[in-house]
Amino acid sequence: MASSSSNSSLYSERVAEIVFFDLETTVPNRTGQKFRVLEFGAIIVCPRKLVELESYCTLIRPRDLSAVASRSARCDGITRDSVANAPYFEEVSDKIFSILNGRIWAGHNIQRFDCVRIREAFAEIGRPAPVPVGIIDSLGVLTEKFGKRAGNMKMASLAAYFGLGQQKHRSLEDVRMNLDVLKHCATVLFLESSLPSALNTEWHNNLGVTTRSKSLQKFRVLEFGAIIVCPRKLVELESYCTLIRPRDLSAVAPRSARCDGITRDAVANAPYFEEVSDKIFSILNGRIWAGHNIQRFDCVRIREAFAEIGRPAPVPVGIIDSLGVLTEKFGKRAGNMKMASLAAYFGLGQQKHRSLEDVRMNLDVLKHCATVLFLESSLPSALNTEWHNNLGVTTRSKSLQQSSLHWNKSSEFTGRFSIGKSICREETSRKSPPSSPISNKRAVPYGRGSLGKMTVGVKKLLYARRAPINNLLKNSQSLLI
Repeated sequence: MASSSSNSSLYSERVAEIVFFDLETTVPNRTGQKFRVLEFGAIIVCPRKLVELESYCTLIRPRDLSAVASRSARCDGITRDSVANAPYFEEVSDKIFSILNGRIWAGHNIQRFDCVRIREAFAEIGRPAPVPVGIIDSLGVLTEKFGKRAGNMKMASLAAYFGLGQQKHRSLEDVRMNLDVLKHCATVLFLESSLPSALNTEWHNNLGVTTRSKSLQKFRVLEFGAIIVCPRKLVELESYCTLIRPRDLSAVAPRSARCDGITRDAVANAPYFEEVSDKIFSILNGRIWAGHNIQRFDCVRIREAFAEIGRPAPVPVGIIDSLGVLTEKFGKRAGNMKMASLAAYFGLGQQKHRSLEDVRMNLDVLKHCATVLFLESSLPSALNTEWHNNLGVTTRSKSLQQSSLHWNKSSEFTGRFSIGKSICREETSRKSPPSSPISNKRAVPYGRGSLGKMTVGVKKLLYARRAPINNLLKNSQSLLI
């Protein structure tokens, strides 16, 4: 596990940008007919912050317009008329080359389909094809980690599983959906690796507490906010938020000098803690608590508040403190560990300093953190060092092995904060994964290297972890505070 100092040195170097891209094509309906690119869409993403740096999308007119149906029988809605006035591929090839060349390519099933189509299109106009410095195929990740949960490997099914809406089957919309799916996948894997013993039992997620105090006075809870989250899909199942009136109203300033805007008048008619204690107890007890710096602050305040009314405090089955994650992995990148700084680093807007808004922001920060770590683990040499265009391309098999090793070993890292502050025909033909397991005998556009010994080693690791992984999150829920 890399130390903070090594992270600092590592990130002083140039980091390869990631380009998520997708193609829409014609579908051959007779033997010998080729695929023709009808649309190209891509987003260039900063791998450190997942910020979209640039986007590009264009329809493309094939030389033979008869290859495109005159009426829309396609799930993407592309017809002969819609591409009739679009540029030919050679007219946009310079732009496409500049977007793809020398970057890490990412997408869903791109290794078998999109990469091949790009090379064919450039070969047809007599130009060298762009060369990636690495490939991240989300099909490999999701086949390994989500195949049984999400059903088939189609992007539409995965998006539905995570509650991300309906797939549009248009290039630019699909690549953005692909990134969202990866964020959800990486976050679920990260949470599973954080508390394996707790996640193998029934659990839930917990609270958001905001308190302030005067000198020599105790902290008094003024607001409680929580969201209960499904750890399998990261869907918000329930939320609850309430202001709380302290017994001593003089502990709250009459005017808002607070960054959260809570004043004496705002809490004057709010319920006392004992009036909402049953609800708070039912939300927190027997769930995993998650939040930012909750171990040192929020968890202590909750115990104090229940002690003051003579009631046993709720007990978590585990705690995930995002401060531990970000101190270990993002301290040097994002400056200090405050949620406001982290939100600004990832471009998530300004922190509101109100409980419910803050817990949702906390979950967004966790998604970004987990996804960056996941992408780094997939192609460490390309993401973490200087790169050049002649570097070898990482195959899906190799990427899978590396990501499996990272996530299987992640308990060593997460243990440090385990007690912490918290069907249409076109789609079937073009982009669907094969019905049989992916074989190492498939044709690939680059050399395999010596993967046999690595594969054997990874299989041993995966079989050793199979039982606990398969039992993860049964009938479980998650809660952020």
